[in-house]
Amino acid sequence: MSEELIQKGLSKNGLRVGNYEFFNIGNSTLNQLKKAKIIPDKEYGKYGIRRPDGLLIDRRDKKNIKIIALLEGKDIGKFKSKKDKVSATQQCNDLAQVLESEIGIATDGGSFIWFNPRQSDNSNTYKDKTTGQERSYTLIKNESGKEFQKEFIIDQKTDETDLNKLNASTRETIKNIESVIKNISSTNSGFLPVVSIDPTNLAQQIWQDVWSVSGATPERCLYTFLELFIFKYLSDLGILVKDHKGNKVGFKDIYALTPEEAFSNYSDNVRPHLKAM
Repeated sequence: MSEELIQKGLSKNGLRVGNYEFFNIGNSTLNQLKKAKIIPDKEYGKYGIRRPDGLLIDRRDKKNIKIIALLEGKDIGKFKSKKDKVSATQQCNDLAQVLESEIGIATDGGSFIWFNPRQSDNSNTYKDKTTGQERSYTLIKNESGKEFQKEFIIDQKTDETDLNKLNASTRETIKNIESVIKNISSTNSGFLPVVSIDPTNLAQQIWQDVWSVSGATPERCLYTFLELFIFKYLSDLGILVKDHKGNKVGFKDIYALTPEEAFSNYSDNVRPHLKAM
């Protein structure tokens, strides 16, 4: 067992921040972290003696541990040149890829370099000094196409799973982490632009259809309109796609079903209400 993990009280759990655990370390090897069941149980070979400086981990499913972010920290003001930044980023990327981390962050306390270890960029290709393996990474960009350079600060002192109760800096860091995860993938490292959608035409169309075919009172038409409009709108946005059982519940999917099929696909807790209608 790593002496560092014992001294910092991290031998069983990291500092809980929202859904994650943060390990602020630097003297514990991958082999030691593996033995403590903090990182996935696999063979790390020559990387087993490497020491990550920080880990943000999702261990809610102990059989499927996910490394969310891996940090490489340098002394304050160490990033004096582009070469310093590149070297630290490459060092961080080595372990980020070995641990299959979602995000890599290299920092000297003043500058923060966020990158995607899952997407290659020819301009950032290099040879890993541990094994000579060719590796690459892509810098993460914000909505404006500029480098994402938000601070990564976990200043929480005690466990807190409620995001709203975290210290302001920690809460902002977790929100940034989750925003990045939602936007990047193995083929994308930039934030998707926010697209504004005007639902006016859709609303007018649905309202006219409901009124013309139902012949119901304005109140009942309004109830029906709201249900259909919200259903169609969420479906068009790609938010309402599948239910908790995996059934397709998009507007076009439901529309294509026969009444019997649509009825049978509803969950048990909804079916009694449908029968009563």
